[in-house]
Amino acid sequence: MHIGQVKLRASLLLAVVGAVAVGSVSAVAGEGSASTNPGEERMAGASASDIDTKGPTASPNDFDFMVGEWDADVVRFAPDGSVQQEQVGRWSAQSLFDDRMIEDRFVALADGRFVSAAVTLRTYSPATSQWEMVFLWAEQPVPNMKNFVGRRVGGEMHLTAQQVTPDGKVVENRIRFFDITKDGFSWEHRSSVDRGETWRVNTSIEARRRVDG
Repeated sequence: MHIGQVKLRASLLLAVVGAVAVGSVSAVAGEGSASTNPGEERMAGASASDIDTKGPTASPNDFDFMVGEWDADVVRFAPDGSVQQEQVGRWSAQSLFDDRMIEDRFVALADGRFVSAAVTLRTYSPATSQWEMVFLWAEQPVPNMKNFVGRRVGGEMHLTAQQVTPDGKVVENRIRFFDITKDGFSWEHRSSVDRGETWRVNTSIEARRRVDG
């Protein structure tokens, strides 16, 4: 086995052991249908057509903005569009293997207690000219979900994935990084249970680069 493969498998194993996630996608698995709440579109901030994974070619440096330590304000929404829970988070990211992969870890707290956590691996594929992303939650079951794939669209990063719930329901998932600067960015996860006819926001995050001291 190639030495690089051994190192990669070792890194993945450590990631799984230390895995800690926002958990928003797992919440979707138990939903019966998409919300028709009038506030849903206002909360979404961007229409479904704004999420584009077939746009400009991605580049290996698209996720460099994530490298570092971040404080995060997390808002999770109920199916009716109301705020379900507000959390604080700590997000950290590092580059691996000569900058060919980004590993990031997220821990969320509510009322001072652990809520959820995840570890994510992002890698750029020259063969497909897109980013591929896989993540694991800590202390949560892993649904039958394909890896997220996506690319840069303008100044944003868009990724999509399809999830199949235990009862066979197909859930479309979309993640969007936007308002990206050197000191902060916004993140949003949306889902659809009707093949993309309607979408709702599950979780939004505002991240600020951590300044120690």
